[in-house]
Amino acid sequence: SPTYFEYIFYIATVFFSKTNPDYVILETGMGGRLDVTNVFEDTLSIITSIGMDHMQFLGNSIKEIAYEKAGIIKHNSTVIFDDSNEEANEIIREFAKAKAAKIIPLSDFDYESLKFTYVKYKKKAAALAILGAGQLLNTIDNIDEALTKTVWHGRMEEIGRDIIIDGAHNVPAIKEFVDNALIVSKNRNKEIKLLISIVKDKEIEEMFDIITAGLDVKKYYLTSIDSYRSNDIKKLYNSLNILLEKNKRQSKISCYNSSIEAFNEAKKEKADDEILFCVGSLYLMGEILEGNR
Repeated sequence: SPTYFEYIFYIATVFFSKTNPDYVILETGMGGRLDVTNVFEDTLSIITSIGMDHMQFLGNSIKEIAYEKAGIIKHNSTVIFDDSNEEANEIIREFAKAKAAKIIPLSDFDYESLKFTYVKYKKKAAALAILGAGQLLNTIDNIDEALTKTVWHGRMEEIGRDIIIDGAHNVPAIKEFVDNALIVSKNRNKEIKLLISIVKDKEIEEMFDIITAGLDVKKYYLTSIDSYRSNDIKKLYNSLNILLEKNKRQSKISCYNSSIEAFNEAKKEKADDEILFCVGSLYLMGEILEGNR
């Protein structure tokens, strides 16, 4: 039977057919090749960076996952893609050639020159959007103003003084988060506290290894989330402890069964010379944003 995503997708297509918008932007549910969004004969495809995620469905290597992602490319269409990973780059180019599709790699755009943020993945996303708009529109005006006004909730978003939430929930994203957290804490000269939850189908040990190796965290707030995918808090605690010991870090740890309770406690305990990051799950970001209204 159809999945939840497919039901919502069908409702959306009915709405679009009745309202007749100038453009429709669709995001695949997962992967691409077998995704329900493929019923559309689109003219433009955008493929962002490809990492090791959803392996139980998409494959156990970058090439296998790229193969699924590249499945959205249509005959005689245009594909804009992040070509920073050589293995993924090779697969996408092969698909594009077989479909006689025009290719526009991200490396054609100097995204580092964008000044609206220090966050690299936001610059890449903006560059892909700009390249996409350039294919659909005759002219593009006020790019700088548009980027400055764009709000991307849950992505290095400051929701309070020295309180930043980031939805990084897989290995590549956690690496980016660590880099960004170091930039912010260094620029503000503040110690780091970290509220975190990781759902049970993610690479918990590898993610904790990256965090504990890269960040000197004063205190961790481990929490469950209100979802069937929530991880066992004891498993999170044991994994974190092992990696803290491995990377020779001395950090305090508190555990909570409620993300709102964890967030309120972390916010209450945060001193002026500390910065609180919340990371590990988009579910967690949603609960924090809802509870912080």
